[in-house]
Amino acid sequence: MDNVVTKENLDYVADNISPRQSRRLLRELGLEEATIDQVFYDYATEGSFEKIRQGLRKCKETKGSAFTFGRLENALRNIGYVDLAEKLKAEMLDLPPGENKVLVKVTVKSEVTTFEMTTSFIGSEEDAKSIQSDIQKKLRKMRKEKRRGLNKILDKILK
Repeated sequence: MDNVVTKENLDYVADNISPRQSRRLLRELGLEEATIDQVFYDYATEGSFEKIRQGLRKCKETKGSAFTFGRLENALRNIGYVDLAEKLKAEMLDLPPGENKVLVKVTVKSEVTTFEMTTSFIGSEEDAKSIQSDIQKKLRKMRKEKRRGLNKILDKILK
């Protein structure tokens, strides 16, 4: 998705990113360190929202048409803001009320290993809970079948 980044998108990101991660995001977007320093100096009294907002605006200004939604989304993901990237994408897609970009995270722990899987889709919270439940049931079934198979092998060995 390489759509044009709007002022509203920039404001949304600026409003939802930690001040500690703002410089990291701007670096990830390709802004030079000297430019980041200048923006933060120029807006030192304005607060963190305005600093990151102006930094993002500067990125858009300097990168021109290369500053795409896809680039912003990837930068957010690269610095660990996956949820923000997903919410921004849902906003960009202009989804109807009740339909969201939903992350489904399933963690299954056993005595030996921990299995974690994350997926995303467009749907409601209820859909997400249903999918999560189905995945957990299928994983439990797979583990039972695997144990049965191991038990059969052990029975053959012990006989």
